Formats: sequence, C-alpha cells, structure tokens
Amino acid sequence: MGAGRYDGAFRRTCHRVEEQTNTWRQENQEAPQRLAQLVTVSPAQRALLIDNSAQFATAAVVLGLLHRARRQDEAPQAQALAQLALELVPKLSTRRYSVGLIADLRCYALVELASAQERLGRLAQSQATLRRAEYAQHLGSGDAELEARLLVTQARWLARCYRYPEAFQKVRDAEEILQEIADRDGETALRVLYGRWLLDTHQPGEASWELRRALRHAAGQQRFEAICALAEAVAALGDVVKARRLLASLASEGAPTAQAAARLAWLEGCVSAAEGSPELAVHFFREAHEAFVRLGCGDEADRAERALDRL
Repeated sequence: MGAGRYDGAFRRTCHRVEEQTNTWRQENQEAPQRLAQLVTVSPAQRALLIDNSAQFATAAVVLGLLHRARRQDEAPQAQALAQLALELVPKLSTRRYSVGLIADLRCYALVELASAQERLGRLAQSQATLRRAEYAQHLGSGDAELEARLLVTQARWLARCYRYPEAFQKVRDAEEILQEIADRDGETALRVLYGRWLLDTHQPGEASWELRRALRHAAGQQRFEAICALAEAVAALGDVVKARRLLASLASEGAPTAQAAARLAWLEGCVSAAEGSPELAVHFFREAHEAFVRLGCGDEADRAERALDRL
C-alpha cells in the first residue's frame, strides 16, 4: 500500500513536469509572434495590449525582449526594450512560474536597463537600478550566469565613474564564476572588456596580452571587438605597421554594424595619431564621437572627446 502511494505521487510529479514542459514549448513557439506585436505598435497601443491580454505575460516573451535589448547597438532602443520587459515581470503568474524564476527575470531586466542607462550617461539612474537588481538577485534561484552578468554590469558602471580598481575586482569575481560554469563565450567577452579598460588606464602592454588571450576563442562580434582593441594597444606601443595590418584584417570580418563602424573610425584615429598625422586623427575622432553620441554610447563618446582634447 505504501509503495502504491509513492507510485501515485511519482506519476503525479511526472505529469506536472510534462505539463510544464508542454507549457514552455508552447510559449517559446508563440513568443516571436507576441514580440513582433509588441515592438511594432505605438507605446499607447502596447500599454493596452499588456494590460488587457495575458498572452504577453510569459517568461518567453520577457526573455525575448531582453535578448533583443542586449543585442541593440542603440542605447535608447535597448532601454525601451528592457523597460518593457520589466513592466511585464509583475504580470507573470506565480501559479505558472516559481518565485525564484520571476525574481531572476526581474534581475535580468534590471541589469539590462542599468546597462542601457549607463551607456546613455544616466549614471545616478543606473546606480539605483543596479541596487534593485542586486536585491532581486538575492531573491532569485541563485543562477550563476545571472550573477556574473550583474557583476559585469556593476563593473561597467564603476569603470564609467573612473573607479577602475573596484571595476577590476568585479571583473575577477565574474571571471571566477564564468570559469566555474565553463562559459567560454562569457569569459572571452569579459577578457575583451578588461583589455579595453587596461587601455583606458594606460597599460597597453597588459592590454595586448589580455586581448591576445581573448582572440584564441573569440568569434563573430567578439572577435571584431578584440581585434579593434588589440590594434589600438599595438598602436599605443608604437608598432604602427602591425596596427595597420590588424585594421586591414577587420575588412574580412563582415559588414560592420553602426556601432562597429564607429569603432573603426575611432581606431583609424588612434592609428593616424600614432603615425604622426594629427589632422587625420582629429577627422576620425570627430567622426567616431558623432557616431557614438548618435548611438547613445556614452563611454565611447567620452573616450573620443578626451582624444580630441589631447590633440
């Protein structure tokens, strides 16, 4: 009789798992259509859709919005998508999703929102959002990848405030987590970011070493960014010929996005300055600065402005 009772409990558990799996599968199938509806209508229509239809309040839709925010070149668009995802989180059903998962999604949305705010130069807002994200993370499931993402976003904010020692410590903490969960892509992206900050703190030799390590596993956009940063480091070290060769190699990396084109202009300015062509460098730095401002990339715009001041 005891065995039968346990068999029944096991069957009920299996049934619930199967139901949840089917629910997630259906949500994932429907998410692209729901996302298309949300992002193509006006803000007023979007608010009506969210308030009057539960079909948009799914984890798959929230994650889809956040993935789009993360890939956005333009910071204002990234901010809008993250804000929309954050507005959907309170509408998620606690009968369908665990409290831990909902807290994770809230943390993820807040991290993406803080990142966009930091890129736009809204540092006080970004700091407040990061505090909310940290609180949500403590209530979540303990997802290691999300913890690392929060640490990296905190590091970006610290670096934007020129608090590089603290930023580097956050990077080391994030790297330790990414190594534990064997997230090589995350490690590579972090190494590229770290290399760029070493350049900002006038350590081109250390930056070059870090970026060469990143290039061992970098692909796609990460590879493009690593080569850009490495070329800048090499130019700062005085090897203009190698910097030009790296710059030329970027042509084979595919058609650049708007942000990538801005970084190429920045890099042309760095190499021109190293070659002793200040007028050409000023031209490219101005081009990069205008593009970064247009895209809402505040950190890169600040770097271009500082380079112009030096010339």
